[in-house]
Amino acid sequence: MAQAVESNDESGLLMRSALQDLLANPSLMLIGLIAHISGYTLQDDIAETGRRLVGLGGDILNPQGGQHVDQACIMSGTGPPDSP
Repeated sequence: MAQAVESNDESGLLMRSALQDLLANPSLMLIGLIAHISGYTLQDDIAETGRRLVGLGGDILNPQGGQHVDQACIMSGTGPPDSP
């Protein structure tokens, strides 16, 4: 037996959006994901968590340099410089 599912206007709008539309602004998606996973709602707390995540990513991508990887390289997509 099928049951009717109630939805308010806001969630109905989100459900009708295609996945591509939801990912059109990755910055908002990333901030929302960090806030959801961490449980933080304050920008300062979310920013601190973001910095820790960037540091962890640096540790993974550049084990020798770790958190000392130039964040400008990471943000630009060029990646960490090669070690000599």
